[in-house]
Amino acid sequence: MGADGLAITVPCTDGVYPLAINSDLVDIDNYEFDNPDGLFAPSRADVRSEKDLYTTKVLSEGIDFKLLTWTGDELGSFEGVGNSHLYDPLGKEGLAGAVERGDQLNEYRGEVDLPTELGTHQRNRTYMMLPIYGDNDLTVVAMGTFMVVDVGEGYVELAMVGPGRECVQVASRPNLTPVVLPSETPTIEPSPTPTDTPTPTDTPTTPPETPTPTETPPTETPTETPETP
Repeated sequence: MGADGLAITVPCTDGVYPLAINSDLVDIDNYEFDNPDGLFAPSRADVRSEKDLYTTKVLSEGIDFKLLTWTGDELGSFEGVGNSHLYDPLGKEGLAGAVERGDQLNEYRGEVDLPTELGTHQRNRTYMMLPIYGDNDLTVVAMGTFMVVDVGEGYVELAMVGPGRECVQVASRPNLTPVVLPSETPTIEPSPTPTDTPTPTDTPTTPPETPTPTETPPTETPTETPETP
């Protein structure tokens, strides 16, 4: 990915077709039909275990599924990857053009030739992403991936393949003005110049004069004069 963008995962703005499935028919936790009518594999060569067989269900128009309009007046397109990018109702909080959980969809109530609309997808085994609605106001509770097994007037038989996919979108990076930080040149502190400790000068010390002992004069012993008789 280039330096000018970030890859993020978002709800898809194409590949969603205008056919919504009633959640009463679906085990959303396991992404398969409740009480399926049969099992289906796109190619028997792909079947290695029961997990390779998709559950199928015959759905009745108006009860088990409803057709949708993205613009409020015309039937959404089943051609190519569809035109769900036109879905941008007033007040939508999520990504414009993306059908996602919590959206309230609009039913198309006109006449539709289902075999004509879905015949190409049946032949091509197209993986079709369809919204799953949870109540009568067509609020999306999940997205699922389905294939058309059979189609006729007023009904369609679908195989449920798994959860709806998400798409990778390149988001532009914000235009940031690079902040150039000054390069920090480490300051080398000069080593302190050692101060020469002055060599002590040997000052000759004159020893104190020993005092000359004072001669004590001898004490004269008095001479005794002999007595004259």
